[in-house]
Amino acid sequence: MSRTVAMMQPYWFPYFGYFQLIAGADAFVLGDSLQYVHPGWVNRNRLLSSGAATLFTLPLKKDRSDLAINQRELSDNAPQVLDKLLKSIAMSYSRAPYRDEVLALLKPLLTYPERNLALYLEYSLRKVCEYLQIDTPIHVMSTLPVDQR
Repeated sequence: MSRTVAMMQPYWFPYFGYFQLIAGADAFVLGDSLQYVHPGWVNRNRLLSSGAATLFTLPLKKDRSDLAINQRELSDNAPQVLDKLLKSIAMSYSRAPYRDEVLALLKPLLTYPERNLALYLEYSLRKVCEYLQIDTPIHVMSTLPVDQR
């Protein structure tokens, strides 16, 4: 019997195909110790607002460019930025079906107090998988007994 393992770096609210990849694998590895790439999609995404895609960014502390994702930290103003984002989502999707249900999911994700980028993204990913009823085991790369070089 063949077993599949999928691996990706963590993304902030990843695209649907990311969740399809997790659901289709027997195990998923979250690449938290991969190098953070700026600019990339690890801490950015788009929101449809007034019919146009608007970029939003999870603010990070200024740091060296060679750090891994799990070595990056959210900035001190992240809670204010995330509160504003939550309000923007609520307004932009005021008439959307399931708005209240999705906002109830998003609020604890956006207000999660973790400052480490990888842990913040992991929490969000696990909660969305739980919501989508994806039960694939998720392993974190930096905790696996393999050479991380």
